[in-house]
Amino acid sequence: MVICGDGMPGAFVQIKKYGGTAGSNHLRHDFREKTRRELEGRIKVIGDYDGFREHLKIPPLRRNQKTDYMEIVAYPENNEQAMAILEYLKNELNRPVVGVWHYDESTPHVHFLVPWRDKDGRALRLQKSQLRNMKKAIAHMVGREITPPGQGRTKIPTRVWYMDPEYFRSVAIAEQKRMEEARRWIGYVARLYGPIAIYGLRRGVGTVPIMVAGMKKSGELWDADKNRPLNLRRLFAVNRAGDELVFKPRNKPYSFRMRGGADNEPMYDFAMAVFLDDVPVSRITQLPEKCILVETSPGKFQAHFYVSFKVEQSAIDDVGGFDEFAKLVQKSLVYYFEADQGSVDLYHLRKLPGFRNTKYDDAPQVRIVARDKYDIENAITNDDVLKIVGDSYINYVEHRKVAKRVFKSMEQPANKTWADFYYEARAKGKVDLSVVDMKYAVYLASHGVDADVIRDALMAESKDIAIRKRGHLDDYLDRTVNKALAFAHREITAEVHHDVGIEM
Repeated sequence: MVICGDGMPGAFVQIKKYGGTAGSNHLRHDFREKTRRELEGRIKVIGDYDGFREHLKIPPLRRNQKTDYMEIVAYPENNEQAMAILEYLKNELNRPVVGVWHYDESTPHVHFLVPWRDKDGRALRLQKSQLRNMKKAIAHMVGREITPPGQGRTKIPTRVWYMDPEYFRSVAIAEQKRMEEARRWIGYVARLYGPIAIYGLRRGVGTVPIMVAGMKKSGELWDADKNRPLNLRRLFAVNRAGDELVFKPRNKPYSFRMRGGADNEPMYDFAMAVFLDDVPVSRITQLPEKCILVETSPGKFQAHFYVSFKVEQSAIDDVGGFDEFAKLVQKSLVYYFEADQGSVDLYHLRKLPGFRNTKYDDAPQVRIVARDKYDIENAITNDDVLKIVGDSYINYVEHRKVAKRVFKSMEQPANKTWADFYYEARAKGKVDLSVVDMKYAVYLASHGVDADVIRDALMAESKDIAIRKRGHLDDYLDRTVNKALAFAHREITAEVHHDVGIEM
């Protein structure tokens, strides 16, 4: 039995074509010619049986025409509804139609049989839209609405349904609510990013591609791979099997549109969908007012929002091109909000809202929470974003100049580089780049490197230091270098060894 979102039995309408030996065998099944059940009164034939049989004998005009008849299975509640469907099909298809009631199965239903060829041997020509309209019309005749597969109907065995209709009605309503919620939330992120590639994340296996979801102009969610409406039931089935559902943008999450600029320098309208992972609760109040805030588990949040501003060609050239400028924007906001540094990647995997987070034993729901639940008086504006990115840009350009000068002139004072300490930290777990900076600075100081060279080495080698320490880069470098020299010029005790984690 098919249960719709209102918890009531739904209209299930199936259309199939048959021909050849398989078609003959299926007719014997429909008319119960194998078991002779019609003698027991458990089937009932309505409509033009003789006309149907005569049309089956008409040879096709084309040799490759293999279809003999079409079958429509429907679930009318009474014979009046069945006759209405039969008349509709007769007028719509201009063929004799016969119906066979089956009372000998758990739910009574009717097989409507329509010959594929007319009296001249010409075959039916039906488009997919006509078949869909036929299904909708038949469903309307039995007082129901047809629901496409995967879009919010629940199949429950008829015998089970009648054990406790009220309970299973409540189950169907709850499941429909979850589906509507997931559909709405997927729509939010698809509207922000465009097409999204959805994956199942299996622990110990990795990511497994599932589908590409997009949104049509009409607002309907669409499976871009199979060119059909998005099958939410498939996503729920994968999630129930234990996979965590994640996604990432299929296309670039940013765009540049050229505009005229002063002194013939091109000006671009820049727009970008920004993603932040593991945003601290203390920073949520500063997120933009129009932000998709996703609670991945109690107390843990991801954020998605849109930024746009104008940018000159010279600024894009300074950082190395369009891709590098977009990365600069992403990194600036990740470090500003103290989010997980892994999300500096433009294609970092994001949790898909509406499904269970199977990373945890209790599998909490990944859900979108209301942004206005948190104070929005401190929310940053587009102008604030422009200032944050602008400061990072200035530091970044200066950092590149210093880095080029250092790499050309500096002789390596020791065997280890900043990257060695970084990968050592990453192998042990979560990386704190400031700790890596300090370890590297102490290492250099202990090898007799002076303050200016340590400072230049950090500027040249430390990952994203100009963006991470935006606004206080000089102060940060001074403090780090001074502390490193202090450690190196005194007797390093076992306690200092333990705190700093340096092997001399």
